[in-house]
Amino acid sequence: MRYLLPWSLIVVMPTVVLLNLAHAGSVTAILPVHVTVVPQCAVSANGMEFGTWSSQAVIGKGTIGVTCAKGVEYQVALDAGSNFDPAIQARQLAGPDPHHKLPYRLYQDSSLSIEWGDRGYTNSYPTGSPFRGLGTNLPQSIAVYGKIPSSTDRLPPGSYSDVTMVTIHF
Repeated sequence: MRYLLPWSLIVVMPTVVLLNLAHAGSVTAILPVHVTVVPQCAVSANGMEFGTWSSQAVIGKGTIGVTCAKGVEYQVALDAGSNFDPAIQARQLAGPDPHHKLPYRLYQDSSLSIEWGDRGYTNSYPTGSPFRGLGTNLPQSIAVYGKIPSSTDRLPPGSYSDVTMVTIHF
C-alpha cells in the first residue's frame, strides 16, 4: 500500500529542518571596551620679572594659566623653590655668588597679605597656602604677586633667579 503525503507537509518539513540547522550551534567572542580619561586640568606659567633691585623693596607680578573642566574644584600650590632657606622661611633668588642670596615672597593678592605655598600637599613651603578655584572649561589667568623686601645687605651685581614648581591638585 502506498502512502501519499499532502504537498503542504512536503514543503513545510524541509523549512523546519533548515531553520534548525541555522541555529544548530553558537560561538562567543569578547568585545574589549576601553576609555582613556584625560586630565581634567592643565597648567602653564608665565615668569615673574622684578626688574632691577638696589636695596629698596620691589614688587613683581606673574601669571599662572589654569584650564579645568567645568565644575572641577582645584588648588594651585607653589613649592618653596630651588633656593629655599628654612632658617628664614623664605624663597631666595640665587646670583653669581652662592653665599649671597636675595629673599623674596609670593602672594595670591595685590595687597600682599595671602602668602602662596603648598600647605597640605608636599609642605615644602607650609607657611603659604594653595589658591582655590573652580573650573569653567575656559582658560583662567591667576595673578602671582611677588615682593623682594628692602635690605641693607650689599649683594654682588648680576642676575638673580629661582625656579618654583606650580602644581594643580584636583
